[in-house]
Amino acid sequence: MGREIIRESSPKEPEKQSRLWFHEDVVNVLTDHTGTKAIEGLTLKLQRSCRVCFSTKAFEKMKGLRLLQLDQVQLDGDYGYLPKHMRWVYWQRFPLKYIPGNFYLRNIIAMDFRDSNLKLVQKEHQVMESLKILNLSHSKYLINTPDFSKLPKLEKLILKDCPSLTEVHQSIGDLSNIRHINLKDCTNLRNLPRTFYKLKSLITLIISGCSKIDKLKEDIVQMESLTTLIAKNTAVKEVPFSIVRLKSIGYISLCGYEGSSCDVFPSLIWSWMSPAMNPLTSTHPFGGMPSSLVSLYVHCKNSGHLPSAFGNLSKLQSVWVQCYSQYQLTQDFRRFLDELQDVMVTELEASPALQISNHSLRSFLLGMGSYTLTFNKLSNLISQGLTDSGFSDIFLPGDNYPCWLTYTSEGHSMNVLLVS
Repeated sequence: MGREIIRESSPKEPEKQSRLWFHEDVVNVLTDHTGTKAIEGLTLKLQRSCRVCFSTKAFEKMKGLRLLQLDQVQLDGDYGYLPKHMRWVYWQRFPLKYIPGNFYLRNIIAMDFRDSNLKLVQKEHQVMESLKILNLSHSKYLINTPDFSKLPKLEKLILKDCPSLTEVHQSIGDLSNIRHINLKDCTNLRNLPRTFYKLKSLITLIISGCSKIDKLKEDIVQMESLTTLIAKNTAVKEVPFSIVRLKSIGYISLCGYEGSSCDVFPSLIWSWMSPAMNPLTSTHPFGGMPSSLVSLYVHCKNSGHLPSAFGNLSKLQSVWVQCYSQYQLTQDFRRFLDELQDVMVTELEASPALQISNHSLRSFLLGMGSYTLTFNKLSNLISQGLTDSGFSDIFLPGDNYPCWLTYTSEGHSMNVLLVS
């Protein structure tokens, strides 16, 4: 109905209409070069078999054009004739290998060049100071991303199914407004630059199908706004330990784990501590460490907020950590304990913000064996923090207990509830 209202305003002179949608009208205006400054939006879709090529000069008088939507359209001539005030350019199957330098892009907010022939975005990089959305999906020949320092306001980057893409420009770390990045099925992309992990505003990251990306760095903890991480069918073998410290993370699909963080993190932490007893895990981050070395019991239900040490795990009921002195701790496991210790220390020192009550941490049972540094720090802080909060359901075997009271036998662990 809206299209008919516009068309009826000037049925015999389509060049005077503010929007051109109808195929015949658009072809006539571009062929006869009758465009006017009244035209604000123009849409044209051609069939693949169509060999028509229009001149860029046909756009010279369209000074008011803000929306340009083309599909399978070829333009010949000086791209400087294209209007300089366009805000949204959708050009499916863009025919050139790079965007000409005289194509004025400074005012464009959304650029959608999906299924393009682009090999490079630009040879001569001009600053696209207004660009917020860039979609180059299904561009089979694209080998590099643009220099992101020229796209300071970019919020959404979609490079889905760009099989020739081998590199993400390191300037991506300078994007302070980016919220969404989709690199799905970029099968030749081998890694993400270190600067990538500086994206504090990023909410959604999709790298599924990037079969050559084999690692996510521990620096992922810097991505403090990350809510959704989807990384199916990659070569990543290990989940970064620091991921459980991301307070904002809500949905994860990585290394065979999929779902909300409050459902994934318990299984994930259990796999780190006792990999042989977790049917979901396909990785063994602690190498050949015996499954009896560590026992961690985590029970959570309902929803809520919990310390960042366990991400979004809600209403943690009990944590039981035991290390046995007859085994030599591997370097990876020591690193995990150090990180757990650092987070717990930070959270417990800020006990007012933690708001320990019957609605959060219910009980803590630790037996740290010979790892005395961790045990002493944790036991002192937990004992003081929870006692000051009125908790009595705490069991903290200290240095005055002989070592034989800690569980030291091999084999499966067993929970024993002592009632006084």
